[in-house]
Amino acid sequence: MKKRKLLIVDDEEFNLDIMEEYIGDAGFLTIPARNGLEAWNLLQEHPDVQVIVLDRMMPVMDGMAFLEKIKQERRYREIPIIMQTAAASPDQIYEGMKAGVFYYLTKPYEKDLLLNVINAAMQDIQTGVLDIDGNDSAPRKVQHMIRQAQFEFKTPAQARELAGFIAGVFPDPGACSPGLNEMMMNAIEHGNLAISYDEKRRLLMTGQWKQEIERRLNQPEYQSRRALAIVTVDNEKAEVVIQDEGKGFDYRKFNTTRPEHITELNGRGIAIARMISFDSITYEGCGNTVRCITAHRTQAEKIAI
Repeated sequence: MKKRKLLIVDDEEFNLDIMEEYIGDAGFLTIPARNGLEAWNLLQEHPDVQVIVLDRMMPVMDGMAFLEKIKQERRYREIPIIMQTAAASPDQIYEGMKAGVFYYLTKPYEKDLLLNVINAAMQDIQTGVLDIDGNDSAPRKVQHMIRQAQFEFKTPAQARELAGFIAGVFPDPGACSPGLNEMMMNAIEHGNLAISYDEKRRLLMTGQWKQEIERRLNQPEYQSRRALAIVTVDNEKAEVVIQDEGKGFDYRKFNTTRPEHITELNGRGIAIARMISFDSITYEGCGNTVRCITAHRTQAEKIAI
């Protein structure tokens, strides 16, 4: 079987050696680079790279500059990027996630955590995400016409595709899409399929998350459950209400979000949605309904923010 390629970028030779050992032992093929410019050139030679593990602070071209460059290229922008750094202040975490980082690793970290994050990234891209920037596609051409719409979804693949489409009605689709995807996945996993926070963490750690999702989707207890995404757009705002058929949860503990929450292996979804994707997130009822809103802004208002 062909090995999956990972591009690992770090200016410290010792760190590269450690990552090559960790990742190589797990059956991946590693491509090392010592700065962002070298990584960019190697990416042209290896366009089939599936995940990038990226240091933030490097000479020649640092991690943030490389990230900006890669997100400008449609053929590379969906590659999950795991950023690793010894400097992880809340502002830096926010900056990285806003720029499109899949996960933030703070040095030093354990081998198991690195491999679990890589496996989570691999699982995240297996079904693919709709390219919301495809201006020539028919869906993209009609998104601006939507004023009210209701969608039904059941599986992770449906949630990912639907999140990409719905994001197109929001002022900043690129910022909205990851948070919307997280909230819709929560409706499936924690809502309809009743997977708890601790259960998901264990499943991710053991590499069984995808199998357990598929198993529960086919169980009589959960088989008929669906989630809804109800979209409303007016002159002031874009809003999506996501409803599931689960028992709900105590959402009060998530009313305050800190940037550090994004560095957790799971439980990052609400933090990403609050910090990056929407102006407001409000849970209703028992917690199985969430309302996500972003206001339309003038250019002057955007600059002021």
